[in-house]
Amino acid sequence: MKRDRKLVRGWQKAMLAAVLTCGVVLAGAGQVPVYAKTEKTDQTQKKISKLSASATSVKLKKDGTQQLALTVTYTDKTKEDVTQKADWTSSDSEVATVEAGLVTAVDSGKTKVKASYGGKNVTLSVEVDIISKLAVDQKKLTLREGATQQITATATYSDKSTAIVTEGAEWFSGDSEVVTVENGLVTAVGSGKTKVSVKYGGKTVTLPVEVDIISKLAVDQKKLVLRNDETKQIAATATYTDKKTANVTEEAKWTSADSEVVTVDKGLVTAIGPGKTKVSVTYGGKTVTLPVEVDIISKLALDKKVVYVHPGKTESLKLTASLSNGDKVDVTEKAEWTTSNPEVATVEGGVVTGVGAGKAKLTAKYGGKTVTISVESAVLSKLEADTKQVTLKEGETKELKASALYTDKTKADVTLEADWTSVNQKVATVEGGKITAVKAGRTNVIVTYNGKIVSVSVTVK
Repeated sequence: MKRDRKLVRGWQKAMLAAVLTCGVVLAGAGQVPVYAKTEKTDQTQKKISKLSASATSVKLKKDGTQQLALTVTYTDKTKEDVTQKADWTSSDSEVATVEAGLVTAVDSGKTKVKASYGGKNVTLSVEVDIISKLAVDQKKLTLREGATQQITATATYSDKSTAIVTEGAEWFSGDSEVVTVENGLVTAVGSGKTKVSVKYGGKTVTLPVEVDIISKLAVDQKKLVLRNDETKQIAATATYTDKKTANVTEEAKWTSADSEVVTVDKGLVTAIGPGKTKVSVTYGGKTVTLPVEVDIISKLALDKKVVYVHPGKTESLKLTASLSNGDKVDVTEKAEWTTSNPEVATVEGGVVTGVGAGKAKLTAKYGGKTVTISVESAVLSKLEADTKQVTLKEGETKELKASALYTDKTKADVTLEADWTSVNQKVATVEGGKITAVKAGRTNVIVTYNGKIVSVSVTVK
């Protein structure tokens, strides 16, 4: 038995020597010797308890970078930085890439970065240019046509930082006939209401815009009272929503409800004829209307209560209108005149002409008012001279008068209207009732008026 044990020991020693010799040879050849009894010093052989990254999320601007660190915790509580050893991947390389823990932002958006090591994984979110809020420096724009206004757009990112993105944003106008917008510069084109929108990073902000929006339109007159052919200028003032005012008399649209009463052009009202109407002005969607009166009569009055006229004779009447503003005006020639019996008397422009014996009514109408007057016309019944005979010496003169007697028992001096003739002008001549003695003798002076004749005897000594 002892001999056998010695043999075994010898064999073991021989084997150990061979192994050691082999190790020396390998070492001499530049290779690492392998020993049967070596302790495990490589930490990867340890069991991993936990894998953690230095951040749970990454928020970057475009082209920005952030270095992450990856730490492994073993079951024996020891830790190791394995940032360079781990496998790193990005779920969307168009948003962000990652290499050895270095995250690089490529374009706006969201993605995830994954780190793998020793069978463990850790995932964290990455946001690039993610906007939490988009704002503009105006709440509402109120502009005049042709005016411009610059709007500034500011983006607030998820990392609380801010940036002006006016030029990089997209701008839109709800109605290009009201406003246009480019890089935040709003230009008023025409009156109206619309909205301007700005879009950036998935966020949109909209603000209302008003161009030439009128809150109030007013004129400088409450009521017009005009005479025929009179003119009056009206001024129109617009108050805008920004409290500013402007004279819009020429730009506004003016209309007359009755062009036979008044016309209106750029606020200039011209009276055409008597009556009532309204003038309206419209601008910016607002309209103002004011009443207009032209020669509106509160009363018509004649200067006589009765007209007495003889056939062939005329009488003049005066017609006065009292206007609603208290003024009085002569409307004799403007009025409409009529007669109830043209065989008795006619009337035109206030002038009454006697035609035949009788009575009639004359009517004057103006501005919706009417006044009536009685007219009486008598027939010539007799013609008289103030003397029946005249005695004169040669060269002397004598004034005679002729009177017309009418059926209404009125009497009128018609000396100048009558025709005077001398039967023998060698004895005496006559003109307009004036007799002139020429030489001794006898003659007759004949007076004629409206078919009536009277004779006067003349003796010259």
